[in-house]
Amino acid sequence: MMDFHPRKRIPFSMASKYDMPKPPEEDIYILPDEYTYLSRSKRAVMFKSQRNEKLNVETLVVVDRKMVQNHGNENITTYVLTILNMVSALFKDGTIGGNINIAIVGLVLLEDDQLVGCDRVLGSSAMPDVCGVCKGNNSTCKMFKGQYNKQHYTNQYHSVVTIPAGARSIRVYEMNSSSSYLSVRNSYHKYYLNGYWTVDWPGRHTFSGTVFNYKRPYSQPESLTATGPTNETLVVEILLQGRNPGVSWEYALPKSDGDKKMVPKHNYTWAIVRSECSVSCGGGQMTTKAACYRDLRMQVNISFCNPKSQPVTGLVSCNTQACPPSWSVGNWGECSHSCGIGEQIRQVLCTQKVYYNKMETVTDTKCTQPVPLRRQTCNPHSCPPAWSAGPWSECSRKCGKGLKKRTVVCKSTNPIPRAQILPDSSCLAEPKPKPQESCMVKRCQKNRKLQWFVSIWTGCSVTCGKGIQKRLLNCAEKDVAGKYKQLAPKRCHHVQKPAVQLERECTLAACPRLVTHTVTSSARAGWYSSPWSQCTVTCGGGVQARSVQCIAHGKPSSGCLLHQKPVMSQACNTNFCPEPEKKDEAGKYSGCFLCVKEPAENILGIGLDDSVMM
Repeated sequence: MMDFHPRKRIPFSMASKYDMPKPPEEDIYILPDEYTYLSRSKRAVMFKSQRNEKLNVETLVVVDRKMVQNHGNENITTYVLTILNMVSALFKDGTIGGNINIAIVGLVLLEDDQLVGCDRVLGSSAMPDVCGVCKGNNSTCKMFKGQYNKQHYTNQYHSVVTIPAGARSIRVYEMNSSSSYLSVRNSYHKYYLNGYWTVDWPGRHTFSGTVFNYKRPYSQPESLTATGPTNETLVVEILLQGRNPGVSWEYALPKSDGDKKMVPKHNYTWAIVRSECSVSCGGGQMTTKAACYRDLRMQVNISFCNPKSQPVTGLVSCNTQACPPSWSVGNWGECSHSCGIGEQIRQVLCTQKVYYNKMETVTDTKCTQPVPLRRQTCNPHSCPPAWSAGPWSECSRKCGKGLKKRTVVCKSTNPIPRAQILPDSSCLAEPKPKPQESCMVKRCQKNRKLQWFVSIWTGCSVTCGKGIQKRLLNCAEKDVAGKYKQLAPKRCHHVQKPAVQLERECTLAACPRLVTHTVTSSARAGWYSSPWSQCTVTCGGGVQARSVQCIAHGKPSSGCLLHQKPVMSQACNTNFCPEPEKKDEAGKYSGCFLCVKEPAENILGIGLDDSVMM
């Protein structure tokens, strides 16, 4: 469907007249100071047109195959006539010189997609040359080409090339992809594309009398092309972001001015357009904007007028007189009761707007309207009974987990001097609050102390010759009574283990030689163990050891099975030691209560705050 938006061009021969906007009826047009000598009637004549003249336009309409498919062969003629009647009606107001009657002298339906050449012949492939001449040979103009490769500071605009007015076949493109942007402005520093540190969307941009096609593909160089001709001098710039990728440019200019047609010179003048005032009293604002008019008749783009003489625009004060006094009411406050009839109030003042939303309070007598209500009743419905919980009692324990209690009863909630206590069955609609719950004022302090304890050395693993001695590293906790209780080793994982040796060699007297004749020749090899040695401690966990040897024919042998070898050591006296009643020689080791009844030089105790003592 054809688009007739007033800011877009339409495919008809009179489209240029369609672009001429009609000033809004509510706008007020004020001429600049150079026209103040004209009388009001003369000013009005300058904006009038001859309404009695009629203009008949004969039109040849060409409809392509796509439009025929959308509307059908039978309805396409009616559709075209309807659209042209709508276009013709737009010019009946006489703002462009008179009535226009559009008559269709021919309707061509294209069965196949056919091109229309620059010679306006259907099916023609005629193309204009770079000079804009249909079927030309590029001989009437001169091409200008160049490259811009200079490096500058980033985040700044830098001029690439100045393109004179009348240029055609304009092409500007980056030589490599970059994060920079191509920009276009005129000689008066008015930007049309990517100006003022803002980036425009890629696409078709109309300015300076032609259409520029701006392309910015992803991860590819930017390009800017236009058929021309331009009606003003343009300056192509690059908004540099990083390193300059290099910019190539080219355009064509006519070789001589002799063939140029004389274009009538027009007079372009600024005018001021004012909007309506934002308020009717109390000080408002109206917006003023500058408009450019050609020959005081037609509004055109502001680029045609001299920017140096552009009038100052912006917001202007209007209707500054004070407004009549009126009542100002605030929001209703909260109801005094949620049920059983309450009351709510609001603020009511007589105010007057004097200037720019400044409100002044005046006496109530100046407001002639009836006084709005200041009080009203609210929530008249009866109140349902509800649970009433008293304050919590103190916690039953000063530390640790205790219990606190409170009184919970069912009461009526109507606003009477004294609430009535009701049976609990009246409040069954709501869950009853807990009358008691657990509490804890603070945690009770725990006098606990975890530490590692090292036992004394065990007896030598052999009864003669060389053997080994061992000792254990145990985790224990000191209870309130000061006694130590052995715990699993993982309980002391946060306590650093002492760097002590838990195994060492020991040497006893040489073993006696075995008498061979005491064992018969028929004896087989077997394990022989000595009696258990005395336990290393009397309490707190010790070790017993014995000697185990493989004997065959009265001599040491290796013919015994290892998995049948008896154990050489075992735990003994694992009961805890009682707390010493008085300090003895072992009591001088602070923090060490797992002691054995052995000479002092064999005792070793290690605690959290103790050092290793040997």
